Amino acid sequence: MAMWWTIFRLNQMILRPLASHSMQTITRLFPVFRSARLAGAMCLLAAGGCGGNPAVYPPLAEVSGVVTLDGKPIEAALVTFKPEEGRNAGGETDAEGRYTLTYVGTTRGASLGSHRVSIVKRILDPHYIQPQSEKVAGMPPMPEYIDVIPKRFTGPNSELTVDVAAGPNTINFALTSGPVATDQKRER
Repeated sequence: MAMWWTIFRLNQMILRPLASHSMQTITRLFPVFRSARLAGAMCLLAAGGCGGNPAVYPPLAEVSGVVTLDGKPIEAALVTFKPEEGRNAGGETDAEGRYTLTYVGTTRGASLGSHRVSIVKRILDPHYIQPQSEKVAGMPPMPEYIDVIPKRFTGPNSELTVDVAAGPNTINFALTSGPVATDQKRER
């Protein structure tokens, strides 16, 4: 109520006396009035949205686990769960390879159902030397990165798929850097 009274009083004290002048003259002499009116209108619109309506999320479940590559924990890898529909959930591994997914902000978990999982870790190539033709005057050299995780576990075409069920989920990933063993036999 106090905000409305303040706006009413400002209108009575400042804007009404200036009403006898054209708006073009007022904004030319006092450009702050144009932005003050705009800012006031924006505040009124924003205040209308401050009702405490909580965000609506789909059902979520806590997801955590460990990521290893060839039996060794992977530190600082980005783990992303992409559902068939909806928002991704992601997390980063610690020194022991442990991760916990976050849905949005501080909300932990992932949506229920089937997910494609992407695990990415890149490091700077210590042996990379930028070719002279790619150098730009005044700019630092562009770094080159090496993918630590094999491509078959990264991106939208990752081989990794999981189902997230209600309740706490512990989902570990024991990745291997060697070639994938495939079965050559096909059933007819």
